[in-house]
Parts: sequence; C-alpha cells; structure tokens
Amino acid sequence: MAARLAIGTYEQLVYGAEAKLASSSDEKIRISVESLFRNEAHMGAVTCISSSGSGKYIASGSSDETIRIFDIARLKDYGTLYGHEGSINCLEFYQDSHLISGSGDGSIIVWSVGNWEELAKLPGHKGGVTDLTIHPSGRLALSIGKDGYLKVWNLMKGVLAHKIKIRTNPSKISYSPDGKVYTITTGTEAKVYKVDGDLVSIVSTGSKIISLCYLPGEKSTGTQLSPVILALGCESGKIHIFDAHTTVRIRTLEGHEKRVRGIDLVHFQEKENPVLISGSSDGVVKFWNPVSGDPLETLDGKGRITCVVSASKVWYILSRARSPCVSSHSNISLSAPSFLSFYLSLFFFLSISLSLSFSSSSLSDSLVYVIYVCDRCDLYVCQV
Repeated sequence: MAARLAIGTYEQLVYGAEAKLASSSDEKIRISVESLFRNEAHMGAVTCISSSGSGKYIASGSSDETIRIFDIARLKDYGTLYGHEGSINCLEFYQDSHLISGSGDGSIIVWSVGNWEELAKLPGHKGGVTDLTIHPSGRLALSIGKDGYLKVWNLMKGVLAHKIKIRTNPSKISYSPDGKVYTITTGTEAKVYKVDGDLVSIVSTGSKIISLCYLPGEKSTGTQLSPVILALGCESGKIHIFDAHTTVRIRTLEGHEKRVRGIDLVHFQEKENPVLISGSSDGVVKFWNPVSGDPLETLDGKGRITCVVSASKVWYILSRARSPCVSSHSNISLSAPSFLSFYLSLFFFLSISLSLSFSSSSLSDSLVYVIYVCDRCDLYVCQV
C-alpha cells in the first residue's frame, strides 16, 4: 500500500508525494518516492500543514493569512479559506469533520470539513496563537499563545473553559494519540503532563525544539500509563527520541544539516511499524526506521522546507475512533449525535475522572484540572 505526504516550503509551495515499499531480497526496508503534485498555493511562506484523520484532506496555512485545502486522495484543489487577519500559525484536523486554525491575529477558528464553512471564531490569545491541539475525543482543545497563557476550550459549546498563566513562553503543544498525556515544549525542554495536569517528566535536548511527534509505545497494563515515546526535531538538525517516562534518550537521528521543521509518522499497510519522516530547512525530507534509527530514503523538498505531514496515520486511528457526544444545546459539535457515541464518550470521561489523583505539593509546577461529565453530557474543566 502506498502512503502519501505533503510538504510546505518557504518559497510558498505545497508539494504532494507518494511513498511505496520497494521489493527487496533482504530484510531491509526500502522505500521509493515519487512526486504527485506541485502547487503554488500561497503568496507567502507556508507556515503549517495538517492532514485529516483518514488522510483525505490536506490543509496548509501561510503568512499570507490564508488556508488552502487539498484532497490528496483525488488530487483536487478545494480553494482558499479566509477569516484570519494574521499569519496562520497552526492547523489541526479533528478526524474528517472539523478543522481548527490559530493565527497571529490572536483568533482561533473552527471550520466544518466538506462545505468549509466557518462555525465559530474564538478570541484566542493576545499577541497571537502559537500552537493548539485537539483531544482525541474532540470535546476539548488546548492552545498556547504569546500572552503566556495555556487555554482550555470547550469545543462542544465553543467557549473558553479555563486559562492558566504559565511562566515560560512555550512553542509547541500536542496531545498524545491516546489522549492520556500532552506535551509542551519550551526552548530545549519538553514537558509531558497527564490529562489531570500532573507532571510526568521533563526531557532536554540541548538544542531548541522545533517540532515533535509521538511514536508508538507499549500498551498499558492495568492502570499504568502507556509509555510515551517522543521524537523531537531540533534546531541543530538532530532528532532525539526519548522515553518520556524514564527520560532516557533512546537514540539520536543525525542526517539533516539545518533545523528540523517538521516530523511525522507514515504507516504502510504491509509494515507493522510506521516510518518516521522529517523535513528540514536544508531542503530535504528524510525517511527513517524509528526503531533502528537507520535512514531509509531522502526526498528533495524543492525548497526550504517549513513543514511536513503524513496522510497515512493508520496506527493510531483506533485511539481517535471515540466520537464525542453532543449536547442538545451545543454550538459546535465535532460529530453527529448518536446513542453509541454518547455512552462511549460518557464511559471514557468518567473513567478518566475516577482515576485522577492530585498532589498538593505539585500544584505550583503543574497544570491541574478536574475533567468530568454530567448527565447532560456537558464538559467541565476547573482548576483544583
């Protein structure tokens, strides 16, 4: 099975490519890559790129204040979304139903996938939105901005649920695919938190962290949290892979000459484990075996790469399969209402709530929330 990916460049271009596992007489992984399309998508540098849950849609954001939409499965251009008055700093799809964008104008917009209508415009952060991430349930999102706040958004109602002033100026934030932890990067450090806000670990790379993604870890046993494996792309051109629970550096991937602007996972149906891809300002995309650390293939990015995304992320689709329940009075729903989704979501969040534990001594150093649902299926977030 072929896997597709998209690349954004400083030269205002979006590229699509298709990677295939090549036949080999030995046990080594061999990949062949061919170009799918080249689009002069923007009037400014491409700043961010994201793919939908199924990999069908690709969205690119730019310093020209616009978002371009592509169907990478059918190689179709859906045109441009307008709504922000600043550079598009971050984009994230929720499955194949919604897209959320954050801008230098400080706003966050929720878009409907398909008709591409603007559903809500949220007053995100003063000074601009730096990054955002959607919980796999689709019920809430976290955002960080230049105002120094971490904000929690209730996506069911399209309102701010909570905000916390943080001491540092973070650059990236991301939920893990199973939604059990999230990671915030600041300078050379990555801090991993449980959903209740308890600090799991802090890892340091020695070089400014530019990009991150999660690698598959072992399955959880009992009430134990699944191991979190982080891949961190750095300004030095290196990619550091950490076990975030033990803070052990598993390996370092070296091959880029300049900063690693984007990293993601590509999954091939024929292969159990995914392949890591990285895009760098040096103009190349590299394919890696994340287990051995061996380089597999190099692709010319046709310019100074600013971002890269995989359109084949099958390995964690099951972790994103929980559809959020929808209250009858919600302003935004990230899925169609159904009895099945209601009970699955209710069970999921009640399970989280019952398992939370708090330490009063850690309140000054961690972001602590209580998350629970009531009989109306509303989400509440409050600081403890």
